[in-house]
Amino acid sequence: MINHSGYQNRIFDRRPNTYSSFLRHVIVLIVALIALSGFALKNGEAVAADAADQPGTYESAFGYGKQSLGISGGYGYALPVGGSHAPVLEDIQFVYATPRWGIGISDPLGGRSWYRGNFELVLEGTFLYMFEPNPGIAGGIAPGLRYNFLTNTRFIPFFFAGVGFIALDADLARQADGLNFIVQSGVGLHYFISQRTALTGEWRFHHISNAGIHGKNAGINSSLFMLGLTFFLS
Repeated sequence: MINHSGYQNRIFDRRPNTYSSFLRHVIVLIVALIALSGFALKNGEAVAADAADQPGTYESAFGYGKQSLGISGGYGYALPVGGSHAPVLEDIQFVYATPRWGIGISDPLGGRSWYRGNFELVLEGTFLYMFEPNPGIAGGIAPGLRYNFLTNTRFIPFFFAGVGFIALDADLARQADGLNFIVQSGVGLHYFISQRTALTGEWRFHHISNAGIHGKNAGINSSLFMLGLTFFLS
């Protein structure tokens, strides 16, 4: 006979350590982002004062061959759609970190229209720490395409879409570990705090599955919120 009460007790006994680890990761992430923000504000203050929202000042960061470096952290939770609308998978929660590099693959398009903007190729590193329903980790690489709407202001909204691959180790009942793939899309906003530095916020629909190469492949659909910094290179 299976001792269900003993199994449940082991799960509940493990949760305090899981939450403690989660909180440590969140605190480190917040401190790092605050430190980066302070550094960017300090070093960009003089440049920002000279720029003073002059037309085209921030748009000059976007164009063919223009590069950027960034880092973001965030929080994701399962959306109860598709395979995620199932026991265990619908409880998934995780913290997320991604360094990124981008390069413009077009000059500004659209003339003076509302959709004036440019395309940017983005390469991201993907690091995920799952704290519900089981402790787990994942890491990989996810290229994507971003379209930046050039508004002539500090506010630059964008669309993002991408695919990539990720190595998953989470011991989930409905999703196999090992090689999986990422499909994601969403919207975001750059807010320039200096001529070459922006706070970047995003929301993404985030999907993980293995395309049937492993036995278990219910798929994980998540809502992902991120905040970080982007540095635009001259």
